[in-house]
Amino acid sequence: MFSLKQPVRERLTVYYDEDGPRQSGGFGFGNNLAHGAVLFTAPVAGSLEAVSTFFLYDSLDYTIELYSGADSGKMRCPVTRQGGSLQERGWRTLPLETPVYLEAGDTIVAVIGYTSKGYDDESPVPYDATGRPEGRSYVSFAGLGRFEPFDHDISIRAVIRPGNQAQTGGINLGPGLETAAGALDFGRTFTGEVYTLPLPLYNPGYRELALKALETAGSGFTILPVQPWIGCGETLEALLRFDPLVPGPAAGQLIVRPLAVDPPALSAQLNAEVEGWSVRYDSSEVPAAYDVFTESAHGAVEFRLPEGGLLTGVRTYLPRDSMRLELTVWAEKIGGGGHCRIAGSESDTLIEKAGWHQIFLPRPVRIDSTDSFIADILYATPGRTYSLLVPVDTLRESAFPSYYNLRTDDSWLQSRHPVAIHALFFYPDSYSGPVVHKKASAALRRTSLEFDSLELGMAAAGGFWLINSGSSALKAGITVKTDDDSVLFTPGRDSLTVGCEDSVYLELGCLALSPGIHTGVLEIRTSDSDRPLLRMGLSAEAGRFVLARDEQGHTATAGFNDSLAYGAVVFGAPWSGTLERVRLYLNKPNQRAALAVFRSVGEGPVWTDSAAGLPDTIIPSSGWHDLALPKALAFAAGDSFAVLVRLVSADFYPLAIDHRGVPSGASWAAHAAQGPWEKLSYDLNLRAVLETARAGRFPVAGRTLGSAGQPLGGARLSLVSGERNYRAESDSSGNFSFGAVAEGTYSLSAELEGYRFAGAIVAVQGGAVSSLALTGRRFSAGDLDGSGRVDIFDLIAMLQVLAGRTALNGTEDLDGSGRLDIFDLLELLRILSE
Repeated sequence: MFSLKQPVRERLTVYYDEDGPRQSGGFGFGNNLAHGAVLFTAPVAGSLEAVSTFFLYDSLDYTIELYSGADSGKMRCPVTRQGGSLQERGWRTLPLETPVYLEAGDTIVAVIGYTSKGYDDESPVPYDATGRPEGRSYVSFAGLGRFEPFDHDISIRAVIRPGNQAQTGGINLGPGLETAAGALDFGRTFTGEVYTLPLPLYNPGYRELALKALETAGSGFTILPVQPWIGCGETLEALLRFDPLVPGPAAGQLIVRPLAVDPPALSAQLNAEVEGWSVRYDSSEVPAAYDVFTESAHGAVEFRLPEGGLLTGVRTYLPRDSMRLELTVWAEKIGGGGHCRIAGSESDTLIEKAGWHQIFLPRPVRIDSTDSFIADILYATPGRTYSLLVPVDTLRESAFPSYYNLRTDDSWLQSRHPVAIHALFFYPDSYSGPVVHKKASAALRRTSLEFDSLELGMAAAGGFWLINSGSSALKAGITVKTDDDSVLFTPGRDSLTVGCEDSVYLELGCLALSPGIHTGVLEIRTSDSDRPLLRMGLSAEAGRFVLARDEQGHTATAGFNDSLAYGAVVFGAPWSGTLERVRLYLNKPNQRAALAVFRSVGEGPVWTDSAAGLPDTIIPSSGWHDLALPKALAFAAGDSFAVLVRLVSADFYPLAIDHRGVPSGASWAAHAAQGPWEKLSYDLNLRAVLETARAGRFPVAGRTLGSAGQPLGGARLSLVSGERNYRAESDSSGNFSFGAVAEGTYSLSAELEGYRFAGAIVAVQGGAVSSLALTGRRFSAGDLDGSGRVDIFDLIAMLQVLAGRTALNGTEDLDGSGRLDIFDLLELLRILSE
């Protein structure tokens, strides 16, 4: 049987220069360097293993470059590159170091750079001068940039080994799809904001990749439109968008589907954490920026909130790369800029890329409803002066105040347009850590106020400074409590308002109604707290009392139509004391006065038992005068005595009287010492000044210490004995002192949040008491009953306090708000759950 077996062609040469190269010379640019390129179409599937070309000169260097395509004279998608040298003229087949697999119909461009070494060898590119041109040849001088079409076919040929890729091997010229991001995390996000992230999609292949679709799954995740292809070796940046909607973690997926089956679809995981919401006054457009002509400037926005929240940071727009931002939160604007700093970023932050960025505070700030604050950002480009720094939204007018300045040391200017700063707030249940309170922080320059050497019935005045070093205005009421009814402490006002970083002087009046030492306390309270914000110990020591019958004081003069007159007033002592002085009113200058004191008064009246006297004394001025007796006279409570005065003046009526008050019937007058004495229907301006026996008063001092011996400042101390209650507060070193404490035995106690102190008995007798030490034991948050642990009994104690069945002891304010409410109960439940 006869059969014919076709020979198998192991290699196939594809060429377009059918007549071969022109032997007399090639193409060149008048130089020894030139590049020729031929676009090949594979007639069959196989591996491109070699390139053949004709070398016109004996000594040549060459480079071979393969590209998967060309566009408008530019080579695209480099595949391989190699080079070498030849010493002989003629055809040469040059094996490829890296073969390339081609499907039937695939195109590839072979570029050969010819560099001749001879002086006159200026036309090194071989071409077919007689054959019909196919329009597949291009030439370039250096092989860089654009290749120009050539009118002839260049003698470059492709050598292909037919077969599939498994048989022949070689680089696959198909497209690819890769991304460096297997997952994209938008991080901390807030409703009301829009977040974008770039997703780089890379085509590592040698053909253009056509995209069928880019899809996202998951609430709030979308992808912005992109071009539907990726060039070979190129990267396409897709922009993903996230609109936060629901609090908590958010998850989604991005799927990139190529048009062809190969390469397969690519997916990436999308994640975000929705922590809160934002407040903004600008539009959603990309803002412009103010001209500031400096390397730094401030932009600020005043936020006014209808409801409270936890401010955790801000979001703003950077008009330039490599900017530094520093955030400060102010309570208000006074004068040229921010006033009363609430919080701020720990340091300035370098942001490398322009666009929207978030800055967070080390701790969130609690902002109450209807409150306001100012977010101030320093925008800086250190070392460089730019004109555009502060972002503003020029599409709308400012609804709330926005500010900027031209230089950081300038006063703020109010902006016509809103500055692009957004306030970011936590959801209440997304944060449970420590917070900064926007609140007043008041302090007193002194912890006690003493009124010494008071005269009964005579008002005295004192005062003290209150300083608000906090970040909010202090609005509070003032109340005074006395420990007995024999003294009146009267504040100059019953309420106060002190701006942040400001101070006020508070006046306090004191009126003692009985001799002795009286104590009280002044408390400053805010309306939202069950405990006093500040308290000051008050004490008054009254040792002098004045006996008087002339309740209306001096109103007229009287006498016997002569320059001489005698007057007498009978007194009864309500308290024990010593008569040391007599007070009288002289209605004329240069009067002569003489005094006498009698311990008993008989019928008539008859003055007996003379106790003391004062000879004639000329007093040069009119008015009230205190005349000291040569010796003090002691009287017991209930004793009566009479004070007699002899007055001589230059004219008539030397006696000063009160004719408007109700007459006491205890005033008498006579023209001579022996009488007769006439009972007056008015009272003389003649008074007795007595001093009570004063108890010894001595300082009491000590320290408040922790269990390890460390000083405990801010402890409130009480020193109590009967109706006397002295108050003090320990300083930062734990030192405390009570300035002047009457002799007696006292109970000393101390209060400090988070500590419990054991009391002490203090005896003050004959001298100062010092070196007292009160030790406080730390108790855990929530340990309301002082058992040393937090358990169900503390919960019962909290419920009893909330129900009003037991009093506060200072341990119940677990959230540090300054008041006891349902949030303290929730905090205790949280502690118990842990």
